[in-house]
Amino acid sequence: MVLLTAISFTCFKSFFIALLFVVHPVHSEVVASIKNRDEIIGLLFVIGAALFVFQWVIKKSWHSLLMILTLCSLSILSKKSSLPVHFLIPLILIFKVFIVYRMKE
Repeated sequence: MVLLTAISFTCFKSFFIALLFVVHPVHSEVVASIKNRDEIIGLLFVIGAALFVFQWVIKKSWHSLLMILTLCSLSILSKKSSLPVHFLIPLILIFKVFIVYRMKE
C-alpha cells in the first residue's frame, strides 16, 4: 500500500512538473511577444487539424471532417505561413499506411 501511494504521488509530481513546463516554457520570448502569438495559434490549429485527421481515419465521421475544415481554415486565417504545414499531414498518413502495409506482409 505504501509503494502504491509512493508511485501515485510520483506520477502526480511528474504530471505537475510537466504541466508547469507547458504553462511556463523556458523559451518565453515567443510566448510573451504579441507579434508571435499568431504563429502559436496557427500551430495549435494545425496540430488540432492533424489530430482530427487521424481520428477521421479511424472513425470516418462527418464531425471530424467538419473540424478538419474549420481548424485548417482558422490556421490559415491566423498565419498564412502555416499553409505548407498542411501538406505534411497527407505525407504522414501515406507514410503510416506504408508502414502498416509492410508490417502486415
